[in-house]
Amino acid sequence: MMAASSVVPGRPHTQDEIQQWVVRMATENRDWGYRRIQGALANLGYQVGRGTIANILKEQGLEPAPERKRKTTWKEFLTQHREVIVAADFLTVEAWTREGLTRFLVLFLDRPVHSTGGGSRT
Repeated sequence: MMAASSVVPGRPHTQDEIQQWVVRMATENRDWGYRRIQGALANLGYQVGRGTIANILKEQGLEPAPERKRKTTWKEFLTQHREVIVAADFLTVEAWTREGLTRFLVLFLDRPVHSTGGGSRT
């Protein structure tokens, strides 16, 4: 009678540590392709094939480098457009004046408060 073998058929499962490295490198360096990730892993002492890297990214829902590069994260968007967003920061205030209910537009330009006088009446 033969003892049950603990060997599972097929390719061995990729180490969790390698998977974490691949995902981290792909998310932190969105323009890195499979070969660049493969080279970075080799610098860390891991020999991983491009197909394995592609499969890991696919399993994690990450697209290939050209697609990852085209998409902008909210953090990147806000950083790139900070000055425009700050200049466009505003609120409206409604106040009763002699002419009736008047809406004032308050703008924050580089954070000092500026008010536009004589707004529109509602």
